[in-house]
Amino acid sequence: MWTLKQVFKSQESASSTKLEESKISSCETVPYADELALKFSDWYFNLFNQSIQAGAGATLGTEHFWQDCNITIKMASASGTLEELVCSGASETVKLLCSTCSQNRLYFNPNLSQEGVRGLSDPHGVVAVLACGTLHTEQTCIGMFEQMFVLVRDVQALNNWKIKSTKLNLRSMAVTTLPTLEQGTFTKTLALSEVADS
Repeated sequence: MWTLKQVFKSQESASSTKLEESKISSCETVPYADELALKFSDWYFNLFNQSIQAGAGATLGTEHFWQDCNITIKMASASGTLEELVCSGASETVKLLCSTCSQNRLYFNPNLSQEGVRGLSDPHGVVAVLACGTLHTEQTCIGMFEQMFVLVRDVQALNNWKIKSTKLNLRSMAVTTLPTLEQGTFTKTLALSEVADS
């Protein structure tokens, strides 16, 4: 299980485990949020890619999500067809993520730079992580992805960060440059109410 203590042994942050009680009055990029986002994205996408591979050791599981979490996956084909999948609950979220990606044999290569990963935090300890990168099937790049996570600490699980909600956009397209968050939709449309409502 990934924990912020592994990244910031000296950083202490008060956090609420009840997202519905937290109202984001100011959401800003701060250095520790960006570093948290980078470490989280590296951990998450490595673990997720291992989960897709048959017989992999460590896998993404329900313990990484809040029981009342929710997910939205939007898949856009090169022809413009859009499919949207939505579900809630830790078990259903993991099933949807893994089945969608394993059926399509998708692997994620995140852009682990300042242009590809960003962290936003609120005064109550809620952290939003934005990440993007290229999407692959085996050795072929087939498009790009962007994903937003809302993370909240779980005091019942050694203060580890867990995923409260996530939104994943998958786009089939020719990729000529490394994707950046500025090219995606989350950075442009991220509103404070969207983070608070997730």
